[in-house]
Amino acid sequence: MIKKMIVSRRGSNAVEFALILPVFLMLVFGGIEVLWLGIEIGKVQSALTAGCRGGAATGINIFTDPFVRAGELISETVSRTSRSNCTAGDCDIVVSESDLSSPEVVWMDCTILVRYETLTNFIPGMPEEITAQSSQPITPPLELEDE
Repeated sequence: MIKKMIVSRRGSNAVEFALILPVFLMLVFGGIEVLWLGIEIGKVQSALTAGCRGGAATGINIFTDPFVRAGELISETVSRTSRSNCTAGDCDIVVSESDLSSPEVVWMDCTILVRYETLTNFIPGMPEEITAQSSQPITPPLELEDE
């Protein structure tokens, strides 16, 4: 009787399935989480670059401050393209004059810190914040030529 129970394979598939299922689920949901984080990082970086470039393109003039305009554009673009809502306080945006500036060209540094909320919480140690940086030259205003 004991020999028959040792040789019997009944129920072995269920035991193997029960042992493999948690590992399989962790790999699947962990992969989804890592891919989603990569997508969010790309969206935040792209939105930051577009907003910083848009602010720098306004140039330095008496009507528009390019640093303020860049901050507005970054906030709008990040809120529109990613899961984060900058108007609700999910983002910290810093726009300042760069160390790269010279008398001929003024550069703008844009930095954003976005709080990231994980999708599944299957992977411990995932980052809670996404940080991105961009530097853009500020376009000088066009000079009116005397005719």
